[in-house]
Amino acid sequence: MTKPLLWSLGPMVLEQTACWTPAMDKWVAQYQHPAPPDDARPRLRIVEQTYGQDPEQQQHQVQDLDVRVDDEQVTIRAADVFEAQCHRKTLDARIHLEEFKNTPLISLINPLRGMVTALLPLEFDGLMFHASSAVKAGRGLLFAGVSGQGKTTLSTSLTQAQYISDDISLVAQLSTDAPRVLPSPFFGSAGKLGHEVGGTFAGLALLEQSTNGQTWIEDLPGREAVAQVMRHVVCFSHDVTLQQALLDRVMDLVAGVKVVRLWRALETPADEVFEQVLAHVENRAR
Repeated sequence: MTKPLLWSLGPMVLEQTACWTPAMDKWVAQYQHPAPPDDARPRLRIVEQTYGQDPEQQQHQVQDLDVRVDDEQVTIRAADVFEAQCHRKTLDARIHLEEFKNTPLISLINPLRGMVTALLPLEFDGLMFHASSAVKAGRGLLFAGVSGQGKTTLSTSLTQAQYISDDISLVAQLSTDAPRVLPSPFFGSAGKLGHEVGGTFAGLALLEQSTNGQTWIEDLPGREAVAQVMRHVVCFSHDVTLQQALLDRVMDLVAGVKVVRLWRALETPADEVFEQVLAHVENRAR
């Protein structure tokens, strides 16, 4: 009997099922890292996928999602496009699509993105960030910032560190003494999948563009760090349970991971910036 195909999905693996469309097969083959059959991460399975009528508009970009949780499941909705549920313990997922069923952007990315967003803080002691990320020698850094601050430029210009994502980064195990930067199945305008191995979460740098031609790093005290980190957490929900889980995870992060503000001069090479931040956060951790 042929073993099921597995694909890396942050803290989980996505198990290929009979529900998948050909477009979904094509999407994972192009944009996801395969996982070995003995991968020990929990398996998320799409056990049911249903379709409404195909609308005239067949191509949508990323939707505004609404995520709600209860004790048993996570529900993700994008108005008039799809609704999905994922059981919090078994990780069995059901997706109903009103969109054109062979559009992989709708068929897979957005429902799964919503599931990962919610399951990370609820079940995997982690968070999703609007941030780029990279790893070197097993040490990972996140670079968070609003659009236009240089997250993509920095991460994709690295030659000595391994790019993970230019836009959506995942971290886990935040309440432990060994927090992790995870490989991310999501990316932004760079349009490319990053390195398939993560690393120890060494630090989070909040990007700002320097106005004096110098690159320098500023430590943030705990209260300010919490406020600033919260700005860059990806969240699609006003659900009280999920909001509390997000805040708890941010508090864990600030307690265990160094958070700094990085004023970057564009003239400073990306690899030099990465080394400066890594050296700074590791010196402060000693």
